[in-house]
Amino acid sequence: CRGCLEPILDGPNPLCPLDKTTISRDEVFPDNACKREILSLDVYCDASNNGCPWIGPLKELDGHSQGCEYSNVLCRQCGLNVQSRTFSIHQTKECPMRPVQCQFCNHMIPVGQIEAHIENVCPQHLRSCPNLCVPGPQLTLQQLET
Repeated sequence: CRGCLEPILDGPNPLCPLDKTTISRDEVFPDNACKREILSLDVYCDASNNGCPWIGPLKELDGHSQGCEYSNVLCRQCGLNVQSRTFSIHQTKECPMRPVQCQFCNHMIPVGQIEAHIENVCPQHLRSCPNLCVPGPQLTLQQLET
């Protein structure tokens, strides 16, 4: 109630939103019985659109939400919102930015960039001479640049 009532009381001519009579701060007080009634109303989980079946009293919503496995978690690597129940799978198997080790130089590279790393950047990957010389030994990027 406070969120709605404060702007009304701060106005030049505070009026009751129900009967439009003039009100003042000393006439208004929190209605604890009403608060208890509201907090006992059943509500859906905020993640019900993600499939969470929880329905319970409003006063228990915060406690449920903190551990709800259907709530979204932001992946810091790729920026996607992933349900917390599948987050560990996303991090280890699905995230396009999860780090993998280059088989040639052992650097950790995002999985979606590993092919480009090997072909263009990896200092240990062996390559053929770009001048199409007679087939010969494969050279590292460092050897080709010299």
